[in-house]
Amino acid sequence: MFFNLNKLQKFIVRIVLFTFIVQILSYALFALEPVSKKSTVRAAGIDGFGVNAHIKQRYYNEKATAFSKMTTAGVQTAREQFIWGDIEISNNNWVYTQYDQLAQDYDTNSISPLGLLAYGTDWASTYPGQSDSDMYLPNLDAWADFVQHTVERYDGDGNSDVPGGYVISDWEMWNEPNHSGYFKLAPGTNPNNTYYWYGQLLKRGYQAAKAANPNANVVFGGTSGSDVSFIKNVVDQSGGVYFDTMAIHPYRDFGKPEEFKTGQDTLQYQLGQVISLAKNYGNKPIWLTEIGWNTDVPGLTETIKANYLARTFQIALSMPLVQKIFIYDLKDAGDGFGLINSSWSNKTSYSTYQTLISKLSGGSFSGREDVVSQTTIDDVESGGINWNVLRFNSATGNVSRVSDHYSGSAGLKIEYNHDNSSNAYTYLYKPVSIGSGNPIISMALKGTNDFNMVIRVRLRDATGEVFQGIASRSPYNEWQYVTANFNDADQRAVHWDGNNDGVLDGNITFEGIILDKNESIGSNGLIYLDDVKYFHDSNYLQKYIFTNNNHNITCLWAASGSVTQSVNVGSSQIALTSRDGSISYPSAPGGVLSHNFSESIAYVEPTYSSSFQSKSNASTIVMNEGDSPSDVWLKFTNTGLANWYGTGSGSNPKVILKTDNSLGRSSAFSHSSWYHESDQPAMLDESTVAPGAVGTFSFTLGVPSGATAGVYRERFRPIADGTSDMNSVSDAYLDVAYIPTVSSASELNNLVDPRTNPSGYGFWWDYGIPNNTIYRDWFFTQVVPNNSYLYSML
Repeated sequence: MFFNLNKLQKFIVRIVLFTFIVQILSYALFALEPVSKKSTVRAAGIDGFGVNAHIKQRYYNEKATAFSKMTTAGVQTAREQFIWGDIEISNNNWVYTQYDQLAQDYDTNSISPLGLLAYGTDWASTYPGQSDSDMYLPNLDAWADFVQHTVERYDGDGNSDVPGGYVISDWEMWNEPNHSGYFKLAPGTNPNNTYYWYGQLLKRGYQAAKAANPNANVVFGGTSGSDVSFIKNVVDQSGGVYFDTMAIHPYRDFGKPEEFKTGQDTLQYQLGQVISLAKNYGNKPIWLTEIGWNTDVPGLTETIKANYLARTFQIALSMPLVQKIFIYDLKDAGDGFGLINSSWSNKTSYSTYQTLISKLSGGSFSGREDVVSQTTIDDVESGGINWNVLRFNSATGNVSRVSDHYSGSAGLKIEYNHDNSSNAYTYLYKPVSIGSGNPIISMALKGTNDFNMVIRVRLRDATGEVFQGIASRSPYNEWQYVTANFNDADQRAVHWDGNNDGVLDGNITFEGIILDKNESIGSNGLIYLDDVKYFHDSNYLQKYIFTNNNHNITCLWAASGSVTQSVNVGSSQIALTSRDGSISYPSAPGGVLSHNFSESIAYVEPTYSSSFQSKSNASTIVMNEGDSPSDVWLKFTNTGLANWYGTGSGSNPKVILKTDNSLGRSSAFSHSSWYHESDQPAMLDESTVAPGAVGTFSFTLGVPSGATAGVYRERFRPIADGTSDMNSVSDAYLDVAYIPTVSSASELNNLVDPRTNPSGYGFWWDYGIPNNTIYRDWFFTQVVPNNSYLYSML
């Protein structure tokens, strides 16, 4: 459409283009990094580093020291017992003075308290006059009143609140109600059923807490051990799920978290069962409100305790739904559980916890990787079913090869229905010779949260002796990597036939995998199976990867003893932080670290790392052909472990800004003032930028000549010049709209077809040609990630 030319000497050619995809230009490429098939990415922001403090109960007069110790370590949440008998000393006679002060102290120190509402009080006990009357079931009306009154005081709604309005949102209902010493029923209680009565206490407490504060987080009373049967029975007999968060106390009788122990399994198996149950109740979060190790036990040293602590967090935080872990406890109280001695001096476990928190707080779990070489029994990639499927005692089901998989392109789907009146089970039989010695059988599983499912592994030695170990209990409905480690004595505890000596003699045959169940309880559902393998290594290396501060933290330790191994750590310039926080800088040529690893965790990170902070131009920079160059800057936070050096820093290795995607790409907007050619615009402005500080890169964008009209996303990242590249930073870009000189309508038509775009969408424009000059204001609408799109040309 043409307009009055006299009014168009400064008229603008306008284009409205809603989804017009243009060809990716050679100097504006975007790339996605592939995600490992074995990566289980978790939500960012781990904030679950807790401790059992119990300041009011144990050392109120030294609370300033206690808070100093917690804040120095980086503790984020603390379990504090709200003792009913200390608060409501008689019916409706309330004394909160010290708890009010603690609420303020927790707020001042930015530590979130978990209020443990326990135990009872003699005046409200169903069995008063006893030395332990507070451990007996209380009068439930009095209990509900105590809960509602206390939750209301700390809900921050301005009604009957603590002076200052300090908020406590998390409330745990009793402690270890499955333990006969902590939750008792008076003689003659009817029904004489702990499940039922704790269910009633939980229900009344839940209702009272929600009446006071609908946003309160009601926590199931942490069970002694991972007692999923107790939790399930409580839910069944109370008629509902009267909690927001599930809590357990998975003490391991001072064993390694990776070690299989009869009655406790491994920590991974324990948590797996809890996860399966929590998923059945609507994906309830899981808190470990107590876990710890007592160094008063002979043979359990402070060093061993520190190692177990760090490894427990690695394993637990890698698993779905596990959110918070509360170490038992802060300070020794007549035993050796504390992170701190009774004299308030730090133990080895304190510095270990401090280092752990500094590395993982605010991060997320990225995945675990196999380091040891394994031999495949079945990867389910070849056609057909490679197992002889046997069913016993009325078991029914079906086995098929499906596309749902852990790696590769296929997995095995096993449908099972095991009758509740017999010992029904399904046996996947596939005999394979796996050499001599105690093997480790690994596999990937996914279940359907069947509470009664047990996955067993069967081996036979050269004498004909059969061994049956456990790989998993109640597999939940996400892919999980599990092992049956026959180096653990308790994995070899079930054996029969042959010489029956409990020793795996001579050449070993892997015979198969059993889908089993608890006796006299029905079990039905699905199991998905993939990547069944074996290896021999009694102290194999564990590798867990977390992401924090925009880079990976690779956590490595030997399951037993020590092992020298070469591990891919992703960067040639690395920092290795030991359990106590000390840092070394070993060489890792090609990103491979060769190191002697022990049972103490090593945290491996790139020495250099950055995160984007800000930029000079948040909106698109407009460049007309012939314009003056544009001065710009980008700021980055040093998230690595080494200083950055820049202008005026002498001979130290410099940190420079380089074009990215792909790294070192020649930029069409380079300028003669750039630090080095067309791919390195600037050196760090500051002479030194310490870890945690912000550095600036200032430079000039040149105006190209003869380039195609469009909006270009120019990406950048800092690198340590001549030392190591840093991580890519997704937000570190500048958008530049380039508008070349256009001298005729036909030339304009060559830029954009005025009738229809390649995607079939219509659009319009207006233009005029006064004195053979085109005046223009271009409007484009959007950018789709990882492609060049014309999207906002002003």
